[in-house]
Amino acid sequence: MSVVLMYHDIVTTTDKSSGFQNKNAFQYKVEESAFEEQIKALRGKDLVFTFDDGGESFYTKAASILEKYGVRGLFFISTKYIDTPGFLTTEQVKVLADKGHIIGSHSHSHPEIFTKLSKEEVREEWRKSYEILKDILEEKDLPMSIPNGYASKIIMEEAIKCGFSDIYTSQPTTKTKLFQKHNVIGRYVVHDNMTTEDVLRIVNSKGCRLKMALKWHFLNVVKGVLGESYETIKAHVLYH
Repeated sequence: MSVVLMYHDIVTTTDKSSGFQNKNAFQYKVEESAFEEQIKALRGKDLVFTFDDGGESFYTKAASILEKYGVRGLFFISTKYIDTPGFLTTEQVKVLADKGHIIGSHSHSHPEIFTKLSKEEVREEWRKSYEILKDILEEKDLPMSIPNGYASKIIMEEAIKCGFSDIYTSQPTTKTKLFQKHNVIGRYVVHDNMTTEDVLRIVNSKGCRLKMALKWHFLNVVKGVLGESYETIKAHVLYH
């Protein structure tokens, strides 16, 4: 049973310019020294380290720390932002892959609410992203993760039609499900205010993981009712 952790950008207290620059994104930016402490403490555990968005810190900070402890990451990239300020360059994506890290898609433009898009728009998000990554990596077997936790049957179906393989979600679970013969894999998000002890509890404690799952299910209900305005409740639930 692997526990799959979900990180975003790895930053310093004086420089958080990697990746998206908005209130929602900042709650996921983990300080570099805290991240290294977590990786060091988690050595030898049955874990998968994943990273969303595609910020340049994947290359400048996260990868080197992972490699220092003999670990490789799974980096999901929003392909529209490749070669733009704060995000990975094409060359950096290639180098990460050459070093043994796995590259996947985090959609093309990272829609705030994926489920609001039409089927055609969803298909374009995945199609563009798949074609860009395939061209960069010369690789067809690509995993993907869904932005902001907005998973649905249509979103997963269209990703599979475009050629993606494994599907990573934001649901905190260690149980891998199957959707049209493709693995659907849940993840446990790491926030900026979590300590190493907090992350160790996720990995070692079934009770902690159950608590996270219950919070996630509650937030999904709230999300369905309130839509975009649920962020305030989300922050309160996750940080308490």
